[in-house]
Amino acid sequence: MKKITTYIVLATLCLKFTANAQDKPINITALKIGDQVPDITINNILNYKDKDGKPGTHAKTSDFKGKLLILDFWATWCSPCVAMIPKMDSLQKQFDGEVQFLPVAYQSQAIVQTFLSKFQKQQHKTYELPDVVEDRELSILFPHKELPHFVWINGKGIVKSITEYDIVDKGHIEQLLKTDSISVRQKHDVFIPFDKDKPLLINGNGGNGDNIIFHSLITPYKDGLPWSVNFDYFEPGKPRHITALNQSIANLFATAFGGDQYWFGSNKRLFLTKDSSYLTSHLHGQAVKDWMGNGHGFSYELIVPSIMAKDLFPIMQNDLIRFFYKYDVSIQKVQTKCLALVRTSSIDKIQSKGGPTITNFDKQGCQIKNNYLVQLTGRLDIQYLQNRSPVVDATGYNRPVDLNIDANLSNLEQLNAELKKYDLALKESIQPVEMLVFKDRK
Repeated sequence: MKKITTYIVLATLCLKFTANAQDKPINITALKIGDQVPDITINNILNYKDKDGKPGTHAKTSDFKGKLLILDFWATWCSPCVAMIPKMDSLQKQFDGEVQFLPVAYQSQAIVQTFLSKFQKQQHKTYELPDVVEDRELSILFPHKELPHFVWINGKGIVKSITEYDIVDKGHIEQLLKTDSISVRQKHDVFIPFDKDKPLLINGNGGNGDNIIFHSLITPYKDGLPWSVNFDYFEPGKPRHITALNQSIANLFATAFGGDQYWFGSNKRLFLTKDSSYLTSHLHGQAVKDWMGNGHGFSYELIVPSIMAKDLFPIMQNDLIRFFYKYDVSIQKVQTKCLALVRTSSIDKIQSKGGPTITNFDKQGCQIKNNYLVQLTGRLDIQYLQNRSPVVDATGYNRPVDLNIDANLSNLEQLNAELKKYDLALKESIQPVEMLVFKDRK
């Protein structure tokens, strides 16, 4: 498959995509303001005449001693760079003998000459500025990422300023010639290693990811990572980050639609698809690992800013629906055989006496104090009785309760014996239950 890469370059900010650090010549060090420019040879100069007026193609930096030397790093595709050509040509003529503008291009002589020839024809004018082409050394002395890039070097070879194009004007030139300094905004290009052929922020490509505002990611199953779903919060009730590692498609959708408050366990999933084996599995041990690694397991991550906290789970839903486009997934109320928690008398034996809220569970029992019955039915449904029918609260009791259950919570007979103390029972019933429904997309 042919790879096509498209660059979009803003008219006001030209990003230089060439990377020649690997070609860095020996003994050339990047310079900063206040540094002395070494006396190096500048090669490949077009339209250049030396101090004696003789045509030439190379010069030493010392040849410009006594003049303000302004290097203009540019490219033919950079609109602001091209717009500066007439302006620099005019300023060169105004300050002839005091200033030398020297445009510097990394592009080839053929590309630059062809462009300048067409440009001058369009402008109906000839520009007499010299041009350095196929540059390497100057770009290493003055590294940059954005064009145009102007370097101001005084008559003694000292770097006085590094600026953007809007600073290059008559007033600032006169100021530097008169005072040997200019108080202007300096141009600072930040260099972060980036390989355009690799994903952004992966393995440090373009940064370490510590300032991500929004991020959404789906990857295939990765053996060695934990099988987990984790939430991180700005504050209680405001999720900012979800990481679901090595999950089945059904589990990912259950997380997206249930959020951090509800779990659509296997007993609350309805598969109306021709083949559900791509979505879920009842395998265990190495068999389920093999199944996950065979294209059925995925990891998902989402990070959102604070203003989007309420949309975290809807965003996850939309991401999954787009990626797993073969399926329609939704929450629907379905008449379902379930275990319904019911009251067996009108006597209230569960009303809370108040005090601190306590909710403690383990397999051998639970203590609920000043909390709601949904704590009991919810935990039974998603943990202790998850392989049975859905567990629902059909008591209609809406006040806090006090319960102390001393029973194996996975043993329905023992559990009902304890619930009997409170005139409660878990009974099979047909109830409308919110189910996570999977269908083949038509």
